Amino acid sequence: MDYDVYPTTRLVALRNWFTGLCPPRRRPRPTNRRTISPLPGGVSPGKVYLHFDRPYYSAGETIWYKAYLFNATTHEADSVSRVLYVELIDGEARKVLKTKQLRAENGYATGDFVLPDSLPAGQYQVRAYTNWTRNFPDDFYFTHDFRVFGPETPSSPPPVSGPIDLQFFPEGGNLLAGF
Repeated sequence: MDYDVYPTTRLVALRNWFTGLCPPRRRPRPTNRRTISPLPGGVSPGKVYLHFDRPYYSAGETIWYKAYLFNATTHEADSVSRVLYVELIDGEARKVLKTKQLRAENGYATGDFVLPDSLPAGQYQVRAYTNWTRNFPDDFYFTHDFRVFGPETPSSPPPVSGPIDLQFFPEGGNLLAGF
């Protein structure tokens, strides 16, 4: 009997490939991420990120936030920048309404904006940066758009028509003496 070894070898290789015993050689995946290269001399641009307490606000409320300053290349906390500038900008007029300077320690800072009661409803933006990030394109500025709702006017309750029927029932089904 003549055996044809080649088809058997092919079947074993196919079985091993499907079961993962002998996976095929993998090619490196191409990435679409842009890498941020340090400037000459090893200096890297910094980035700012703000974490907010809510996604939208009403006039008269307070916007609370925490800022994270980090190195854009290594993603480690930035200890070089000490002052963080945060601006509240009118979304439609593109006018800076308020500016805060925050002291950053170990790459962190906290702050708030108190929205006045007279602030009209609409789109607004918070922009944050350091003096160092002003040397780079606007992509290095942190921006966050949010909506402010106007104060609600209290409405009067609807008028009651007819007599009011008010009854109290015991919760357990039995009436207790003395209550």
